[in-house]
Amino acid sequence: MFHPSIKPTAAAIAVLTAFQACAADAEPSLTNVVVTANRQPTRVDRVLADVTTLNREDIQSSGYGSLELLLAAQPGVEYSATGGAGQPASIFLRGANGNHTLVLLDGARINSATLGTAAISAIPLAAIDRIEILRGPASSLYGADAIGGVIQIFTRSGGDTPYFSASYGMGNRNASAAEVAGGGRFGDWSLSMDASQSRTDSVNAINHPDARWATLFFTTDPYNPDRDGFRNDSVSARVGYRINPDHQVGINVSRFWGLVRKDATQCDLATGLVCTANFDSRTAQAVQTTSAYWRGQLSQDWTSTLRLDRSEDDQRDYRFDPATLREPRSAFATTQHQLSWQNDLRLGPGKLLLAAEELQQKIAANSTYVQKERTIRSLLAGYDAWYGPHGVQINVRQDDNTQFGTKTTGGVAYAYQLSPAWRAQGGVKTAFKAPSFNDLYFPRDPLFGGGNPNLKPEKSTSTEAGLTYTQGDHRLGVTVYRNKVSNLIEWRPDLAVGPFFWTPQNISQALLRGATLTYDGTLADWCFRASLDLQNPIDMERNVTLNNRARATAKLQADRQIGAWNIGAGFLAVGARHEDDSFSAATPADRRDRLGGYTLANLSVQYAVDKNWSVFGRATNLFDKRYEPRFNYNSEGAGYFVGVRYQMK
Repeated sequence: MFHPSIKPTAAAIAVLTAFQACAADAEPSLTNVVVTANRQPTRVDRVLADVTTLNREDIQSSGYGSLELLLAAQPGVEYSATGGAGQPASIFLRGANGNHTLVLLDGARINSATLGTAAISAIPLAAIDRIEILRGPASSLYGADAIGGVIQIFTRSGGDTPYFSASYGMGNRNASAAEVAGGGRFGDWSLSMDASQSRTDSVNAINHPDARWATLFFTTDPYNPDRDGFRNDSVSARVGYRINPDHQVGINVSRFWGLVRKDATQCDLATGLVCTANFDSRTAQAVQTTSAYWRGQLSQDWTSTLRLDRSEDDQRDYRFDPATLREPRSAFATTQHQLSWQNDLRLGPGKLLLAAEELQQKIAANSTYVQKERTIRSLLAGYDAWYGPHGVQINVRQDDNTQFGTKTTGGVAYAYQLSPAWRAQGGVKTAFKAPSFNDLYFPRDPLFGGGNPNLKPEKSTSTEAGLTYTQGDHRLGVTVYRNKVSNLIEWRPDLAVGPFFWTPQNISQALLRGATLTYDGTLADWCFRASLDLQNPIDMERNVTLNNRARATAKLQADRQIGAWNIGAGFLAVGARHEDDSFSAATPADRRDRLGGYTLANLSVQYAVDKNWSVFGRATNLFDKRYEPRFNYNSEGAGYFVGVRYQMK
């Protein structure tokens, strides 16, 4: 179904300087080919979508220490988190909600079927080979959950040449990280393996005490003035076998595990009246994927791929019971099995896509859910081609869900090459978001609420238009978009049931409007990637900006090679945001907390001692900016990290 092993063609390498000027002196890499934009390997100059790709060198030079912050530094992306390293984080694409972004790991879906979001904070940067970010609705390609877009993460894979690398580093807040990786092609076998481990004491998750907690819940403020640390372990492996020049099979396995401490009110399970905040709760998060595939070249113009994916998302919360002095555990786990058969056919000047999928989602929890599984069967088709200066992409998909029936989505994109330098493009797309198991069936508690089995899927209709200018080592682009989301699911109080009874309802509409300006190029021997996002994502019911979304963000990454030195500098400026006052039952428009804007600066350096050994370092949040990624939650201040790396070449 997906083709991570396909090598870039000579034509794709030729356009590298136009679309990735900053990598012009680097070795040709898979970023010359984009997979996520249409589920088929496509040259970057032929993609009719708003896409960003990051390779391993981009990740290392960015200076960011976590996946969520690296993503937030890309065009059209924002984030929020409930504290520092390892704490739960949400990613917003083009102003859409956090559960409107579909996250794929080597092609497998990893969004939780209970929470709706993906545990990206459990995935370390050390395990990632490249990232593709597709902005804009993509349900006509991937089904549910892709209202805002798709983020696909690729782990490291074995190339034609055997390789081995290892690194170790340390930083402030007792941070440490180690990684070892190796692989290559050995005859008809392709092998790779990567393992990493990291630790940090991080910062206290909650910023300061807030008396409103006691006012609302008649209990203890969760604030606990200590450091809420995070530890993370990961391992991934790939094995591929070439049966003959036209057929190959393979298996990919990845597992990421994180344990984070966080502030939380701890109350006894029997009465809920004996409470304390002087004990951290702990959350263990595991994300695991296993994929097996066969890919065959059935004819000169027909490639077929059969793929089976299994993904698991396992979250376990441990909370101290002050009455029994024990630490009971609550557990939520999602298991997803997806079988897909994709056929790619060359048809005239273009490519035809025909595929069928079956996705089974199951949950396991120590709470009682009325329903614990569902099946989605899908058919999809697509066609993209260039006819001289005209480019076109058409996609249609039908998803049949055993819980809410059939949804059909589609997308049409068109581009026109006005001149060798100028290109205009635009498109219309529809998408939908399936209600999560928590939305539908979360066990009802007469005091605090429960799920709503009558929910309908959220749906959206989007239009966008873009203009790009490419000249030599410079590329300028602007994209404007409008995405209307209806049947938006929000947890709201139902006062007819109880004073604090909350339940999800299809009562909202959101209008996501904005523009993204980008520049990629080389100036004075520096390679630049810059973007400016201007947006107005509003709740149409209350006419307020959606929670934790800024009206303006600016981003800049600059890199330069000076002899044996590689220098990178990154800047991220985020405007003010607002968040509903969570202590107000009705959350009216005038009861909102304001989160101030902030600017972050990072610096990364690497010095090549010889062809195999190098030393590296990064300084994050250089100016020690204190900001809130969510209301009353802390962020990490100034940090440093230094290490040594060995790479066999």
